[in-house]
Parts: sequence; C-alpha cells; structure tokens
Amino acid sequence: MWQEKLDRDPKLRERLAGASGMSPIRTTDDLSAFYRKSSGPGWMLIGDAGHFKDPVTGNGMRDAFKHGRLAAEYAAPVIDDPELLDAAITDWEKQRDRDTLPTYHWGNRETRPQLTSPLAQAVLGTFAGTEQPGISDLFNRTKYPEDIISPPRLIRGLLATLLARGADRRAILAEVATELRYEVEVRRSRYFDGFRSRRVAATEHPGWSVGKAP
Repeated sequence: MWQEKLDRDPKLRERLAGASGMSPIRTTDDLSAFYRKSSGPGWMLIGDAGHFKDPVTGNGMRDAFKHGRLAAEYAAPVIDDPELLDAAITDWEKQRDRDTLPTYHWGNRETRPQLTSPLAQAVLGTFAGTEQPGISDLFNRTKYPEDIISPPRLIRGLLATLLARGADRRAILAEVATELRYEVEVRRSRYFDGFRSRRVAATEHPGWSVGKAP
C-alpha cells in the first residue's frame, strides 16, 4: 500500500527511484478509543491513560496538554484537603469529558473501515465556495463537529445525492437510516450526558482490568 501511494506521484516516484527502505515499515492499526474512570480518592488519570481517541483527528496531544494543565489548576487550591481534593478532581473529569466528547465521536466516525460514500462526499461538498472556515474549525476546536456538520448541511448533501444522475436511492436511504441513529446518539450524549456515568468504579475499556489491589 505504501509503494502504491508513492507510485501515484510521478515527481516523488522519480525522486525516490532506486531507494530502498532502511527498516521495515511500522504501522499502527486496530486502535480502540476509550474513556476510563479517571478520578478517585487522591488520584487521577491524565492524557491517554484516562481518555484515548484515534490520532486521525490530531487532537490527542492537545487534549493531554490542556487537561493536564487544568488538572493542576483544579487540584492546587485544595491539595491539602483530601475531601475537597477528591471533589475537585471529580469536577475536572466531568469538564474533560464535556470538552473531549465531540472529537471522540468524530474520531470514531472518521476511522470506520469503509470507503467515503457519495452521501458523505456530497455533505463535504457543501463547504465548497464559502469563505467560512468550516472544516478547519474542527481542528481549531472553535466549534463542535456536530455544529459544523449541521442538520441543514446534512439535508443539503442528502438532496444533492438523491438527485444525482444514476443515484442508488435505496442504498442512500439505508445509509441515512444508519447515520441518523448515530447523529441522535451523539447529540444525546452531549446534551443529556448520556455517554457514561462517572459513578461507575470500573473501567469503560472492555477487556481491561486494573488488576489486584495493592
């Protein structure tokens, strides 16, 4: 696959002609996004230890830095009072979840192992010809993904797809049914805190164990 990608670019292919790899190509696949319970009596989990999403969105390092700093800001004023400290880091965890949940869902969506459908292409095509930042706002984190890929934009993309010559309308509507359920769940988890309960003591990462208590 790597060689095929190189071969698609004539200038790159010419520049690398005759070159050989110095080591095997290293890849990372089968990444599972997750949240873990990240606070408890006198402890908290920072960065990927508490929350991980696929690197495709480019937000993991940003979140680790931001919420690592915020963890210190929450804890520092009450560091000598165990009860207030536990309450503070619980609040910190809730704030981290609210901030990272939209890009968590976005990362899961972008890494589904399937080709980009005509419907998805049409929705993205609605950004063409506009001066608004649009997609870049997702990476800048100035807007949430579901606010950028808004219901009106989804409807415009759907109509364009359905009206396209040779469109497989049955397949398109089947995709809409699947995506609609996803859209509803994303918004439910954001607006009604329906994603996970922070009262659960166990990890939310399936198959992972904290091991025996020391």
